[in-house]
Amino acid sequence: MKRSKFKVDILLAVLVPLLFTFIAATFFYGAPKPKPQQVESRIQSSDSTVVVMSVEGIEETVTQKAGPKQFMTPMQLAMALALVMSLASLFGYYYPSRALWYVAIILSLLFTIVGAGYVGIKLTAFFIPNLLLVAALTLISSKLFYHRSLIRFRMVLCSILGAAAVALYYFLLTKITRYPSDFQDIKVWFTNSLVSLVFVTFGLSLAHLIIHRIRYKQQTATESTLLDDEDAQEL
Repeated sequence: MKRSKFKVDILLAVLVPLLFTFIAATFFYGAPKPKPQQVESRIQSSDSTVVVMSVEGIEETVTQKAGPKQFMTPMQLAMALALVMSLASLFGYYYPSRALWYVAIILSLLFTIVGAGYVGIKLTAFFIPNLLLVAALTLISSKLFYHRSLIRFRMVLCSILGAAAVALYYFLLTKITRYPSDFQDIKVWFTNSLVSLVFVTFGLSLAHLIIHRIRYKQQTATESTLLDDEDAQEL
């Protein structure tokens, strides 16, 4: 898409996906459920963990399968994906600019600084996976999502590709942190991120529809005004 004059309506490309993703994710995930008080937890293998729980003064040792490490909550993941992909659509499609990749680098640095302490990875080691993920999402949302030949199934395709990128991102983080993971964990990461990306891509589609209708009405109004002026001149 050729670069056009900046118009205020293209800001909807960011606001609509963020707002829709927040509302949809809030309704879908809801409030986190309270967990039993955990006194001690020790990883036994990549498949199980021994957990000693205390509920109302009664201690019980339970062996259960260890869930995959998420590194961030589903809501945090959904909003991060929405932010990256909406900004990529803004500077990659509606207002094509070199700022696209500057924004991608800035977001990668921001995620690195905010999440390094929580994940437990050094800034340099954490920045590389973040940059790779943001770059992949940027390409998906700025190039593939608005490709005319993919318009009918762009939500499905971009959601699947984005979920695969997130799953590989989590897998890479587990390798860096030496956290045990297997193929089942990758499936969980893929499924969870796929849900979030469905929200995001629907928000992108909704924003595109709204912007298109606004511009169509503006164009129609302009053409109507020009016709009225021509008729007035003829008279």
